[in-house]
Amino acid sequence: MLACGCMDLGKMAWGLLELGAWGVVLLVAGALLVVCLTLGALQLLVRAVRRRRGVVEPAVEPVSLSDFRWEGERHEP
Repeated sequence: MLACGCMDLGKMAWGLLELGAWGVVLLVAGALLVVCLTLGALQLLVRAVRRRRGVVEPAVEPVSLSDFRWEGERHEP
């Protein structure tokens, strides 16, 4: 507050702007969290439905280069 007893409007405006910016950041973070949780729940639901229907999961693909084999190559111990 200024010595005359009136408020500094610049500080008050800056404080409201700062609170508004934090509000927008929190709103975006919350929306992103809700979207991620919804997509995760949807994925679990789809997997459960596929299991119940007996849909076969796709074959596991090679994870690393040591798992890769050419089609004509024989595995020799």
